[in-house]
Order: sequence, then C-alpha cells, then structure tokens
Amino acid sequence: MKKEIRSYLSEWKHRLLLSDWNIIVEWHREMIPDHDKNAGGVITPDWRYMEATLHLNLGKMKLLTKQERERMIVHELLHCLTSPLKRTGTDQEELLVTRLALILVPHRVQ
Repeated sequence: MKKEIRSYLSEWKHRLLLSDWNIIVEWHREMIPDHDKNAGGVITPDWRYMEATLHLNLGKMKLLTKQERERMIVHELLHCLTSPLKRTGTDQEELLVTRLALILVPHRVQ
C-alpha cells in the first residue's frame, strides 16, 4: 500500500504543480497523534518554505478503496495550494479541498 500511495504522491505533486515542494511522509499504524482518531491523513503545509509533513494512518487507509486513497492524497495535497489563505484550517477550506478533490478524482461506477 505504501508503494501505491507513493505513486499517487508523485503523480499528483506533478499534476498540481507541487513538484518543487518538499513533502515528508510520516506513516502511522494507528491514530495520528494530536488529531481526530478517525483521520486517515493530515498534512501540515508551510507555504513560506514550500514544505509539508503528510501524516498517514495506515490502519484507516486500509479500509479505503484505491480510488478513495487517491482522493485522500489529492485532498491533502490541495491543502498545500490553499495554505496561503488567511484563514486556513477552517471548515470552508475543508469543503473547498474536498470538492476540488472530487472534481479531480471523481466517483467512478465500478
């Protein structure tokens, strides 16, 4: 699964023009420390330095389909693009990146 996720990161960093960002991935077997127990992924971007740390909960990721995992990666990477906004971390930002991720990785009929 890590290989699959790394391929999504590589592809979507390129597609979202984030190739110049340094994104460090931290893998967690269970809950991501200091975050909601149900969080599958959390990214902490610093747009000033074009760096981010992406925390992934492998236990939660296993419960998702490949498409859902891809969409989650896209969702988290989109936070890098929205991070310069004045009010990051708001419900409005979450809605924005969720909708954009659905546009980029739409639901597909299996």
